[in-house]
Amino acid sequence: AHGVHLRGDSLPPSVARSIVPHRFLIGHSVHDAESAAAAGRQVDYLIAGTVWPTASKPAGHPLLGVDGLARIVRAAAVPVLAIGGVTLDRLPELTAQGAAGFAAIGMFIREAIPADKPEECRAMPLHDLARRVAP
Repeated sequence: AHGVHLRGDSLPPSVARSIVPHRFLIGHSVHDAESAAAAGRQVDYLIAGTVWPTASKPAGHPLLGVDGLARIVRAAAVPVLAIGGVTLDRLPELTAQGAAGFAAIGMFIREAIPADKPEECRAMPLHDLARRVAP
């Protein structure tokens, strides 16, 4: 393996960093600006969520919304990827809040991406995807 993604409630990034080889990628899930700031540069990226309602989380699950995502991006010392309810038409909102990218499940299993062009969309930088769907 060349990296690991840590859940918000898993091994602290500082502990992981102390036991992995040099240049080993470490990502960490965060749900608020305080956690993003605390991660500092012990991680290579953060995943912030849940931004919008999603079928992969139960009803009533706390949501960040785009304002919460923006607070996390401002507090973070590393790139932030957004997750939760991400769709192609919402990518411009993520870009506007400073997200470096996104992670998604439903977007790739629904018809949000044309079945005949999934590789084209997966390989495209976030800002290019956003331009593709922006009015």
